[in-house]
Amino acid sequence: MKKSEIYKFRGKEITVKELSTSQVVGVLDELKDFQPHFLDVLMGDAFPLQVVLLATGLKEEDLVNEDVTPSEIEDLYGVVRKVNPTLAAMAKRLAETMKLQPMMS
Repeated sequence: MKKSEIYKFRGKEITVKELSTSQVVGVLDELKDFQPHFLDVLMGDAFPLQVVLLATGLKEEDLVNEDVTPSEIEDLYGVVRKVNPTLAAMAKRLAETMKLQPMMS
């Protein structure tokens, strides 16, 4: 059964969902040409903004506007990590592996 959690983001209730394995594969496929988004750098998280958008149903413009603060986004990322702990762990391992790649060449 998919995990989910109702979370209030900027006064609106959203359902944060656990991604399916096929969604994870889709994210990995798209990472082949990965260009970090501003929020990827700001949050410094191992998984990209795309995961947050898939898990929440939010749009980029819901997160990147003059009214949203970094702390609100950080809290949202925390809920996405909580609902997707296996994906978060995999993303961390993948990020660590990518850091090691240049040294292994």
